[in-house]
Amino acid sequence: MLAVTALIFQSCKKDEKPENQVPTCEITAPTNNQSFVKGETVTISVETNDNDGNIAEVRFAIDGVEKGSASSYPYNYNCSTNNESIGSHIIKATSIDNVGGSSFDEITIELTENSGGGGDLEWVYVSGGTFQMGSNAGGSYEQPIHTVTLSSFEITKHEVTNGQYCEFLNDIGCNSNGIHNETEYIDVSECQINYSGGQFVPESGKTDFPVIEVSWYGSDAFAQWAGGRLPTEAEWEFAARGGNNSNGYTYSGSNSVGDVAWYHTNSEFHAHQVGTKATNELETHDMSGNVWEWCNDWYDGYYYSVSPQNNPQGPSSGSSRVLRSGTWNSLSNLCRVANRYSNFPGDTRRSTGFRIAR
Repeated sequence: MLAVTALIFQSCKKDEKPENQVPTCEITAPTNNQSFVKGETVTISVETNDNDGNIAEVRFAIDGVEKGSASSYPYNYNCSTNNESIGSHIIKATSIDNVGGSSFDEITIELTENSGGGGDLEWVYVSGGTFQMGSNAGGSYEQPIHTVTLSSFEITKHEVTNGQYCEFLNDIGCNSNGIHNETEYIDVSECQINYSGGQFVPESGKTDFPVIEVSWYGSDAFAQWAGGRLPTEAEWEFAARGGNNSNGYTYSGSNSVGDVAWYHTNSEFHAHQVGTKATNELETHDMSGNVWEWCNDWYDGYYYSVSPQNNPQGPSSGSSRVLRSGTWNSLSNLCRVANRYSNFPGDTRRSTGFRIAR
């Protein structure tokens, strides 16, 4: 009798259904209390997992108003802020599994007015995605090749020009020697900008040439003034490769360096007007050659071996900042999309400029 009872008990246990485990839900981007300029597209990224089933969808809301959803990985949503008011807003993401279990995460973002300029900057939208960063064609500092996943962002179509940088210098009231708040933003003795009549003005015919002799500090300050930021090194390489539209070219838009780059062989040893070479797959110009471009990251030749997969930001500290793209006096090998370079953030050179992201 005991054996029969035990058998019945075991049979009942097999028929029991375990309690559903709700999925996890974490907003990984943007960060809590991050600021955006009104009108900017905010990419909301979520990490979610369900131990006993599949994720059905992730729903996204701002201030309780549902904006959209994502039903497959990566769980991202590009949310326009055109119709949102200036101030604080609560972003909510809710992860729902295939039997109705759910959990959510919330963060706060701040929307601000764009008090700066840069109104004539042209922006290119870069849809988020996954790519293989690095190369075996260069030194060990380009290795190991590793997987990187990025949220969507925007990047300027061209390098920042002398005309745009003059607008910035004049608006902030930079000293005539190129120093602002005791920091050198630009070396006025070597650049293509003059100070005349109390204003910074481009040299004749140089308005649409990339600004040169600009420090990392000056580049970063311009980016903030224009409602953006310097791109991360990973964002820069992804955009240079053509984003999700990449054809796997060696240079930004071609396997023939002369089609897309002003470099050692064709530049006559000076920078050229932006946008005069062919575009890459995203229709950005000059991401190979013309001038080196500052990135936000601190430089570390061994960083790729420890880089996180999702939205890497570079080392937490360092002595030099990343430069990318090659320049008008570079050999073709330095114009490859994977090539890495660096310099001290206070240094300025005739071959160094930048573009910005947001």
